[in-house]
Amino acid sequence: MRRIRIDDINRLGLAEFATKLDDGLLEIDHFAIDNYYNNERVKRYYLSGNALREAYEGTNHFTVNYRNVFLAVGDSDRLELKELPTFMERCKLMVDKLNKLQDDPDRDFYINILKQEKDGELIIEAYEKLGVEVLANKKYQRADIKKELDKYNTELLRFSSMVVQEVKEAFPLNVSMPQEDIKNQLQDIYKRYGIDYKVRKNTIEDYYDASPSYHKKPYTYTLKAIKKFPTN
Repeated sequence: MRRIRIDDINRLGLAEFATKLDDGLLEIDHFAIDNYYNNERVKRYYLSGNALREAYEGTNHFTVNYRNVFLAVGDSDRLELKELPTFMERCKLMVDKLNKLQDDPDRDFYINILKQEKDGELIIEAYEKLGVEVLANKKYQRADIKKELDKYNTELLRFSSMVVQEVKEAFPLNVSMPQEDIKNQLQDIYKRYGIDYKVRKNTIEDYYDASPSYHKKPYTYTLKAIKKFPTN
């Protein structure tokens, strides 16, 4: 009989509601069941605003002022994002949410919520820096988007005001300089700023209007004028 009672309790999923008696038998704890039922009943109230309002009104002890508030990003959205198995699916859904948040006065609040989701920071950064079309062109593939974003950030840093200023200070105008020296010096500047970019001999032309000379070795550059860049 003892084996039957224990098996029945386990089979019915009631083990957590059973207490062990002095004789070794198990007995259902009705207080535990009542507590579980009440907890689940309260949870159901919070499945919707109407259910919660009706629960309060049903007690006849409360005067309820009900206001339906739309959340651009709610718990159901976060749950949906968590359940999506692939980066592509999460990216598409998050892009849809970001599009709808464009004119929302609480956009920053919702953005911070989305950033907490898996790949949220990457997707949001790519959305804001690269734009929707680039994400679509990359077919919402994580590796391709990450590569494009890294390239964007590298270019942003290469032409940042601090790097441009150091380049200006490193290379005087109207002075003939060996191309190899310029290349090495520019690579050193990039290294100091953690810029992952392989400098070529003509990379200096990204910064200067320059005149190369190939009449004799070592080949040289004469830098004529620094190019103008947006301040950042």
